[in-house]
Amino acid sequence: MKKIKAGVIGVGHLGRHHARIYKELANLTGVYDKEQDRAQEIARQFNCSHYKDFHSLIEKVDVISLATPASTHLDKSGK
Repeated sequence: MKKIKAGVIGVGHLGRHHARIYKELANLTGVYDKEQDRAQEIARQFNCSHYKDFHSLIEKVDVISLATPASTHLDKSGK
């Protein structure tokens, strides 16, 4: 069976774990982070590409994890 091509946008604390799991279960194609040094570090660690533009990463994969800090999540309570 062909493995899906996966990418991770945001490779901070939790995004790093998304990358690790994709490396084990799928074909981790690449990562993006607004902090380019962090993206390069994770790309080296998991032997994949890092992207300077998340749009370029999206074009290369079948699935994306978008990992952001909880403070950036939508508040559905309407408050």
